[in-house]
Amino acid sequence: MNFRVLALFLLLLQVAWPQARLDWSTPFAVDGIRLGDTRQQVFKAMGAPRENTRGKLDVWKYKDLEVSFQGDSVARLYGSALQQNKQTLVRVGELANVVKGRFGEPEDNQALGVQSHPEVDVMMYQNETTTIGVFARAGRVSLVGLSRR
Repeated sequence: MNFRVLALFLLLLQVAWPQARLDWSTPFAVDGIRLGDTRQQVFKAMGAPRENTRGKLDVWKYKDLEVSFQGDSVARLYGSALQQNKQTLVRVGELANVVKGRFGEPEDNQALGVQSHPEVDVMMYQNETTTIGVFARAGRVSLVGLSRR
């Protein structure tokens, strides 16, 4: 009986999250912040950062979010949830295989020049302008990233 319930759940999950669901025509966000948002928009949404470092990119750090600015606009984000149209597509803690089932096979990391790490599975998805990174440890999503290419 439990196997039937599990099989039904997995079938429903596939219907709810069809493969290759990424729609690149609509902007993505990480924890509500989008690429291109201004410092003022981020400050209004998140408040003052707990840490601010300056370098090639200015980085604002919050509890579960890191926002990198190039000039006055967001160029890179790392956080706990990838969203699109206020719908969460990926969140920390979910199974990495579910993400692969939802989005399809990720790009070849070696071809992208992404170094492998024995403890972290890096799943990269990209188009001409944007890169999505989903990082997993022990089979579960541990971090999501979004950046301009």
